[in-house]
Amino acid sequence: YYGSINICNQASQPVMIYSGSDLIENVMYTDEPVENYSTIPAGDCIEYTLSVGSYEFFAKDLYNSQVGSSNQVTIESEQTVQWDVSE
Repeated sequence: YYGSINICNQASQPVMIYSGSDLIENVMYTDEPVENYSTIPAGDCIEYTLSVGSYEFFAKDLYNSQVGSSNQVTIESEQTVQWDVSE
């Protein structure tokens, strides 16, 4: 079963999204190429499809790898969770 998280980057810099220690592109479900899919430009939103379960997400500054925000999320079947990343 799958659900999704819609992540909006409201920070002024691009961020890279991690699920635990892995880039989200390595744990998400897709048939599309995933290269660099973890990077969200400033002011943009990306929806990721994931297996049902609990995740801890981190938004790291693209340029210095500092964690700017984190969120503990439970993905439920056919539901979308919203996370707005801010500075």
